[in-house]
Amino acid sequence: MLQEFVPETPRQNQKDSGIKVTKLLNGTRVITHDADDSPLCAIGLYAEAGAKFDPANKPGLNFVLRWGFLCSNFDSSMFQIDRTIRSQGASYEHQEIAKRYIGFKVEGRRDLWKAPFEHLISAATVPRFMEQEIDRYRDHMDAISEEQRWQQPRDHCIENLEQLAFYREPLGNPRLVPAYANDDISSAVLQQQWANTFQPSRIVIAGINVNHDELLAAYENAPFPHDVAAPHFKRAAVPKLGPEAAMYQGGMEKELSEKRYKEMSTKPHLNNETIVAVGWRGYGSENVAEYAVGLVAAQLLDVAFEDGIRIPLSGIDRGARSYFSPFSGVGTWGFTVREDPKEATDALRQAIAVYQGLKPTKISLAAAKRRAAVRFYHDRTEVRRDYLDFLASSLIGEGTTRTSVQDILKAIESVSETDVEKLLSFSKGQAPCMYATGEVLQLPSLRQLGLRK
Repeated sequence: MLQEFVPETPRQNQKDSGIKVTKLLNGTRVITHDADDSPLCAIGLYAEAGAKFDPANKPGLNFVLRWGFLCSNFDSSMFQIDRTIRSQGASYEHQEIAKRYIGFKVEGRRDLWKAPFEHLISAATVPRFMEQEIDRYRDHMDAISEEQRWQQPRDHCIENLEQLAFYREPLGNPRLVPAYANDDISSAVLQQQWANTFQPSRIVIAGINVNHDELLAAYENAPFPHDVAAPHFKRAAVPKLGPEAAMYQGGMEKELSEKRYKEMSTKPHLNNETIVAVGWRGYGSENVAEYAVGLVAAQLLDVAFEDGIRIPLSGIDRGARSYFSPFSGVGTWGFTVREDPKEATDALRQAIAVYQGLKPTKISLAAAKRRAAVRFYHDRTEVRRDYLDFLASSLIGEGTTRTSVQDILKAIESVSETDVEKLLSFSKGQAPCMYATGEVLQLPSLRQLGLRK
């Protein structure tokens, strides 16, 4: 018998003071969860400056913003920022969320968060973006793009599939910096994009295990105020997007033929491989009920693939695996296949047959809902820094309304067979997109697979 999985709100105990949200006069929103009496805390600053807000002629600009954010500002050098944060026993990192937010997080001691947080605010209000510092990271950013091909080939295929599915649309912008665009991103370009996207109303500050009022005070009393009336913000061209659902275009496909053992130089047996991603239009994350259906449908597909719940730590894995990539109003979902070239075509056809024959039953749906709850809890809330991302991105619209962990878990439990069948019917009514890399010459096209007229 399947046992029900109902995780508690992360780190919930008797000292949990709950979640508090405040929208300030300048439009910035602050959200905190003083969850427990742990000596550790986490604080993040999130800006609506993700990939979908990049200019069409500057792909990957959001990624350079992430790297340049904490390099230096007009108050401190990169060395001073790094020394201050590390001297407080803290660590810091940057993050991208659903092509909407880029985030900057500091995790450290509960009683020593103010000095690191001051640097976060200064970087957001008076950034420097020195050309010399940007040049230091150009090769590194190229290396990161290349490493994704080798270390996370499934993610690499999904990323490229999204660029096809939303071709020449904002959602089709890449998360990473394409090699051809690396040299085009300068200090002046970064300064302009910062002015366009770091408006106070586009900023969310999130904190775990910090006092809400103290965080508000620290932000409002920062050395450099985040003033919406500043001249650079008044002159800025704030990005505006149309309906995301209208950006999807199915039937697109692309193949990158490469001898991976030759390109990687790390396969001593000269063995090659084929990796394919096939995706359909699906639901986004704005509607909690639809988002839950997408989570469950992906796990239902994995149940049909007989794929167990796994943490993606292994660099080598074979077979078919589902994925669900939601944005705000729309998303893609489908599967990836990674196989030996001799078996790739049969594996792809089998995966498509499983998808086309997918039909929820009472037993399979129950299993999928339990798996979806575990996967959501593991990916979004179990680790403090992941939960911080969830807090920041859970705010809806421009106000203080938010989606809670329990809202999503309840929505997952409420998913019915009819809900999944509705998503399947909706997705199958549109042509999918496909991206493949490795040994791909033997792969059939979408038309040959019967997925496009």
